[in-house]
Amino acid sequence: MGKLISVVSLFGFSMMAAASAAKASEVCLNTRATHQIIILPPTGGANSADRSLFKALCRRGHEVRILDYSQKSGLTTDLSIHDRFSREVLTEIDRLLGRTEKSTVLIGASLGGLYTSMAFGYSLENQAEFPNLPWIKAIVLTVAGGQLSEILANSELKAVKEQRELRLRELSISGIQDYQLQLEKAISYDPLKWARPDKKNKVLMFNSNNDSVVPTSTQEKLWKAWGEPQVVRLSTNHQFSIGRVYFFMEDRIDSFVKGL
Repeated sequence: MGKLISVVSLFGFSMMAAASAAKASEVCLNTRATHQIIILPPTGGANSADRSLFKALCRRGHEVRILDYSQKSGLTTDLSIHDRFSREVLTEIDRLLGRTEKSTVLIGASLGGLYTSMAFGYSLENQAEFPNLPWIKAIVLTVAGGQLSEILANSELKAVKEQRELRLRELSISGIQDYQLQLEKAISYDPLKWARPDKKNKVLMFNSNNDSVVPTSTQEKLWKAWGEPQVVRLSTNHQFSIGRVYFFMEDRIDSFVKGL
């Protein structure tokens, strides 16, 4: 085990408080809907932006859920922890899908977008570990990127920088390039790895041209990996891009879902 230094909110390293706790924190039921929408929050859990989009899509006749997966995290030198956390989140998604058994559009921003892309891509590659992920039929990604190693090596988010500085110091890593290489070796659960360009018609992306949290270059790489699907490019930064999409662009998401 790597050394646990302190408990903070980390981008991309969410750990389940209890794997059995997979449940929707908010639900908008519609018995006539043949599909459901599940929103995956970013680091920190469900916020006002998630709830605004939830309500807007509910008003438009969709069955909507927010999966507010439990999050605990800490600074650690253990590079294998990223795969463990990803498996735990995918388990939460898989269990909820197993309960609902409905054609699903998964929506996620930032950290939630990474897991959204990962879940859809994994369902197309390997159904053995998570048998219910194939219920996912389409995804909407906001400021999500890949590969994870590149994000962790270059993100300017304060918590990620602290994680990176700790590891460079404690593991005697020579620099950013070496750090990214070591992360690549340790991480197998990655959104870029499982992206399928033949499914581009099932993907809608909102990318930021001014993002230092999930670097813009990683968002563009994920867009290309998914076959250059529909994309809206925003000039706002990471946080404001999420707000702009979730508070003001629900019609675009509604149109995408209804057009599937």
